[in-house]
Amino acid sequence: MNEIFLQVSTKYTSIPPHCKIYCCDELIFDGVVSSNIHLNFQTPINKIFKLEIIKNGKTLDLVKKKHKQEIVIEKLSLNGIELKIKVFGFFENRNNDFVKDNILQTNTCKLNGRWIYQLPEQELIGYFDKVKIKNIFGKLNDADIACFGCSETQGLHIEPSTRWPNVLLDITGRDVKNYGIGGSNINEITAFVKYYVENFKCNNVIMLLPHTFRKQIHDKKNNAYLNVGPTHESNKMIMMHGEEHSIANLSGKLINFLTEIGKKTKICFSLTHTSEHHLFSKTPCKKFMLPLIDKNLFPTGSDNIHGGESYNKSFAETVVNYI
Repeated sequence: MNEIFLQVSTKYTSIPPHCKIYCCDELIFDGVVSSNIHLNFQTPINKIFKLEIIKNGKTLDLVKKKHKQEIVIEKLSLNGIELKIKVFGFFENRNNDFVKDNILQTNTCKLNGRWIYQLPEQELIGYFDKVKIKNIFGKLNDADIACFGCSETQGLHIEPSTRWPNVLLDITGRDVKNYGIGGSNINEITAFVKYYVENFKCNNVIMLLPHTFRKQIHDKKNNAYLNVGPTHESNKMIMMHGEEHSIANLSGKLINFLTEIGKKTKICFSLTHTSEHHLFSKTPCKKFMLPLIDKNLFPTGSDNIHGGESYNKSFAETVVNYI
């Protein structure tokens, strides 16, 4: 479930406003707003996040008397992350006899109408291509520790012995498998982990996740699943909303995923980007997170992009402390 917090204030001269609040099409509040309200509630993770506040009560008589009657959306948070209500909230002035209908970018509702706030749709678990995985890894096997991620886990542009799963193997002497896929994303990785845990025995799953703007899309024309980067046209709205909304959106689904996987094996994760690591740390996913190892504080590999030997060593040592 998604955890929601909503704070609404009201200002009125004589008659308080009435409002109905819907979240993901479910009625959360219906009544007169005579004082400030604070609401904590949950919504399903399988619905696009959408909040609507329908305000009524501003009559022509109140307008003529110049009496104030308004509702202000002060704060809206999703899974512990505060959303940008002033930037992406819109109020539709409607059903007012004294002014034409219009739409305002605002978090204040002064007349009658509807305030709406919606996040772009984002999926967590993507598609798992068995043929692709077989071509990369051959036969999958049981493991004591299974490592999943993108090229940072696969270990591009560094000596094989310095890849963090290899360092983990050297430190622990345990059976460690490196299932990192170059160019991968959170959708493909979670699908891979889900398949692996359902079909193989494993004591520990470690995920080092790339930026959430990297994702998987379904090319329906060619019936193919493609891994795309942040600048792909399908990411336009997600990029506009920013990392905060991406993490808030995905964290409810991710905590469910981690909890389900955790029933079968111990699982933890970290992020390749410091900013997203800090954001996930505000969400319920925190209990599954490894301490942050900031890649920017270490020398890079030969391509000046991927983590180098010292970073991989520090990350592997962090994993050891967890397992």
